[in-house]
Amino acid sequence: MRSISSIVYTFAFASLSLVAGFLVPTTHRLGSVVNKLATKSPDVDTSTPAYEDPSGLFRHGSSGYVPAGLTEKEYASLRQKEADHHAQMNYAAWGPRFRPSDGPVADDMAWMVMPELWTGTTTLDHNDETDDTDDPLPLGPDFLQHAKPWSHAGGSAAWGETYRRFSEGTSVHQMVADLAGKTNDDGLLAAKTCEVVGHILQGVAHHGGCVDGSEDAERLDLDRLAIHVAPHRSDWDAMQKAELLLETDITSAPDSNDDETGETMLCGAVSQSDFLRTILKVRFDTQAEKDDDDDDPLKEFSEEDIADMQLCLDWYITLRRIGISSPFDDAPSKE
Repeated sequence: MRSISSIVYTFAFASLSLVAGFLVPTTHRLGSVVNKLATKSPDVDTSTPAYEDPSGLFRHGSSGYVPAGLTEKEYASLRQKEADHHAQMNYAAWGPRFRPSDGPVADDMAWMVMPELWTGTTTLDHNDETDDTDDPLPLGPDFLQHAKPWSHAGGSAAWGETYRRFSEGTSVHQMVADLAGKTNDDGLLAAKTCEVVGHILQGVAHHGGCVDGSEDAERLDLDRLAIHVAPHRSDWDAMQKAELLLETDITSAPDSNDDETGETMLCGAVSQSDFLRTILKVRFDTQAEKDDDDDDPLKEFSEEDIADMQLCLDWYITLRRIGISSPFDDAPSKE
């Protein structure tokens, strides 16, 4: 009689033999399946199926989005056209589109390009010396309250339409664009700006700053015109001194034109260019009384600079002629 241990041994051996006999053919069958897959017929597509876009935005075979109604080539051409257009634009330019500038177009915009303003080191000191000595023209709502029409003002043939449009709300930039068209010629734009602002100031002298000419009418808002070279205190002082040096009173008589040069003669006595030369000598030459015809200070400036100086002088002449002789002294003092 076998012992229990021998029976267990015999059973264990038989079980291992059965398992071994089963595993061998199973491994063999798995290998056969792998071999069959490897040698599968080539006419069956086993690649990953193409992605089907349910939105329909990405067309079959395209490299990206193409709007409905356009071919890929048409869309590429449109994008290139837009890129070329944007490449020609200067989105950081100052000034209006018809007269771009490398810097602010007015003193009241200069603060935008002060690095100290954005770095937190600027302090606002209303008692600063520059503010006290070079104040801007105080064009408040009551600035023209006591203005009177100039007694020697001429007709309105040249400036009447410009003054009317400005009093109705049309901007100087718009009127310059209407005259100059689509041009980037700085010289032409400066000349047209000088012409438009000059016409408005002629209207101010004729009407005393009133919108429609009657004394009871609403006063014109000259603050809209301040961006166009309205004089500061130092400018006014220099022009006032120049008028004294020229020994003329620009309010005393009507203007005339020189028969030879065609230049405007202020009160029939002094040309505008001579007035500008005297102003420059006052500003930059300690011997302003010395008359040196061989040294013309205007030669040092461009046409655009001279046009700006002319506008500043037009402001002075106009305000003097409507009875505003000391606008900075009459203005409220700064607190």
